[in-house]
Amino acid sequence: MYRRSDGGGSEAGAVKQVPWGDGKRHLTRAYAVFLATWARRLSWKEVATIFQVSWEKVYRSVAWVVENGLEHRHLDGITAIGVDEVQFQKGHRYLTVVYQINAGCRRLLWVGQDRTTKTLLRFLKMLGRERTAALEFICSDMWQPHLKVIAPKTGQAIHILDRFHITISRACGAACSSRASSYSGSTPHPIAPADS
Repeated sequence: MYRRSDGGGSEAGAVKQVPWGDGKRHLTRAYAVFLATWARRLSWKEVATIFQVSWEKVYRSVAWVVENGLEHRHLDGITAIGVDEVQFQKGHRYLTVVYQINAGCRRLLWVGQDRTTKTLLRFLKMLGRERTAALEFICSDMWQPHLKVIAPKTGQAIHILDRFHITISRACGAACSSRASSYSGSTPHPIAPADS
């Protein structure tokens, strides 16, 4: 945000940046953060309606806060991460989500399109070799493409599989093997003809 100086002398009519604004944005930094904070709790349309601004101003506020956060993000000291995937549309559309889960700091680090091997490799590339080598713990589910990346790229870290997926896998494995053994080597039961 800029304002014109109406003081006399050589500064008359000069344009100066105000400390509470950012470039040529129509909203102050504080108001953009305010709208973005509400946009975490409500839909962007509801925020726009409640505070009588356009949906686009809410969108731009959220975008500015995200950009600002990414510019000032500190990635040192990450020793524990969690990797998961979330479905974001109907059908099989997923995002890979990586969190820092250190004892003193829990935060979202990265979100990538799809849940493939390449997606997780992009995160590790963004993190860098030194930070990847500093990882001590990685928590994930049993999604095979993620397991293919975690073992070779972060071999020094202890890999923790979450209980939910282990329990489901064991239950499914036991049920499948039980079913398979009951049917192996047996012939189908003949259907008895109905009495007429």
